[in-house]
Amino acid sequence: MLNVVMISTGEEVLYGDITDTNAAWLSAQFFEQGFAMTRRVTVGDDYEALAKEIEMCSLSADIVIVNGGLVQHQTILQRHLLQWLLMLVLSNRMLGLLR
Repeated sequence: MLNVVMISTGEEVLYGDITDTNAAWLSAQFFEQGFAMTRRVTVGDDYEALAKEIEMCSLSADIVIVNGGLVQHQTILQRHLLQWLLMLVLSNRMLGLLR
């Protein structure tokens, strides 16, 4: 069975200003397809905290889903994280080729 982890982002979710209906819906969708979540975590709109959580989850999970809002500062944050993740994936692939 695959180890699936979801990270929800956003101060409004972290502080309870809104209910994280996206995470609940995504969890149900994955479960219906036979992929049960093994862990769900919420991180605020902090680049370093989110990057650290993604890195930690990627060490133990087969699939890491990042679920977040669409407000401007989150979009900028997500763009930087995607660039970082792409560099991480490419670096790991290059290391694999060199071994």
